[in-house]
Amino acid sequence: MTALFNTSVNALKSEVAITPAQFDGNMVDTLKSISDTVVLPIAVLLITYVFVLQIIEFVTDKNKGGEFDVGNMIMLIIKTTIMILLATNAFTIALGFSDLATWMIDKVPTEQIEITADVSDSLVDSLKPVVVEITADGTEVVKEDLDEVADEDTQRMDYKLGEGLMTLMIAGVGFLIVAIICGIIYLVAWSRIIMILIYVTIAPIPMATVMSETWVNSIGQNYLKNLMALTLQGFLMLVLMVIYNGLVSRTTTLIDGGNGGFMGMILIVVSMAIVAKLLIGTHSLAKSITGAT
Repeated sequence: MTALFNTSVNALKSEVAITPAQFDGNMVDTLKSISDTVVLPIAVLLITYVFVLQIIEFVTDKNKGGEFDVGNMIMLIIKTTIMILLATNAFTIALGFSDLATWMIDKVPTEQIEITADVSDSLVDSLKPVVVEITADGTEVVKEDLDEVADEDTQRMDYKLGEGLMTLMIAGVGFLIVAIICGIIYLVAWSRIIMILIYVTIAPIPMATVMSETWVNSIGQNYLKNLMALTLQGFLMLVLMVIYNGLVSRTTTLIDGGNGGFMGMILIVVSMAIVAKLLIGTHSLAKSITGAT
């Protein structure tokens, strides 16, 4: 279980930290061509619409042109120029968000995420046979060392077969959950990179609305919020793994404190199920942080 989990964590970092160019450079070139030939002309039409709409508003608001404000016109030209620059460079700007995500993920100390052998060692130690000594008043006392049973009337061996079998069954469930987590990691990571590629391809249209003062500016603002959410999602996935590593360490402490391997195995499986659930919800969490809709 721990080996498969550590492999999953390494896969998580490699797949989440990957940029679109590293994912498939030829595909990015194709998407860039699609963005320039299909999406960018639509963005130019949108910029033209906004420009003309603003001029009409200037004319109608100022006594049908009788009090036309040259300063507003100059500001409109400046904003339109910025919108054109944003639209024509939108593909590169959007790709920059994936580079930011990679930078954030690389800063996470993944060496602290790896689960050590202490967990399995604690589980095995908790299931080792012990000698139970029966005192004169009938109470049973567990002895520290595996002494040879000298008197069957006063000592007996407790092989913990029942607890061992139950722990083995829970461990089988845990192994299945780890395998599911591994699949979820690839599912979420690849879904995220696909979403980034879609957002990058369509970038000229929302970028063309960012500087607008009309109703269309909400398109660009919401686009940037969603793009930032995708940037944060990979970072949140690694942070979740760091938290899970702390949960496992806490479980090891509880096992060493005398809670037993069976209870420890249940706690590990529960924490794994929590991780699997939260991994799926990282995109929604990132959207709530950025305020995206």
